[in-house]
Amino acid sequence: MKRTGTILPLILLLVTLLQCATVKTIQPPRFDYNRLISRFLENNPEGHFPLTVQRGNNTDPSASSSGYLFYASDVDGSSDIWMRDLGSTVNVPVVRHPAEQTDPYITPDGTILTYVSFELDAGGDIRIVALEPETVVEAALLGEDPPNLWSSSINLSRYLDSVGEKLGPGCKGSFAERDPVL
Repeated sequence: MKRTGTILPLILLLVTLLQCATVKTIQPPRFDYNRLISRFLENNPEGHFPLTVQRGNNTDPSASSSGYLFYASDVDGSSDIWMRDLGSTVNVPVVRHPAEQTDPYITPDGTILTYVSFELDAGGDIRIVALEPETVVEAALLGEDPPNLWSSSINLSRYLDSVGEKLGPGCKGSFAERDPVL
């Protein structure tokens, strides 16, 4: 009798675990923005089509040809850099820091992001980081926290300052760094 009482709960546990292992990740709806925007503008010729729907100031958009939008948003307090997959509903912060982060620019292929950070310089420093937007989207769909690319980004302005120092005083100046483009 004891064997039957032990085996039955084990079988139920095994069946439950097997069912959980076969559950597929829920995919967000896919969007055909060309058609959505065309229809919207036909009905609202003076309207604005929202690509971001979160509260706060969402500014400085830059889009890759591979379908990813990067922008600055102060939804969490200070401005951080966010990424929006234009083919789905995935919208996540990718650069978070207590200091302001603005002016994102993404390369056309979507693999290199530059932005302006006000952590060390009131005039701004340009930072640069490599990323894989597809990996960010996949992680978001699995419920994982988005990466914080702040720690892996390089302060390009500090690097250029060090190169300028080696070239001599004629190459040193004072300037604000804004609107990076690669």
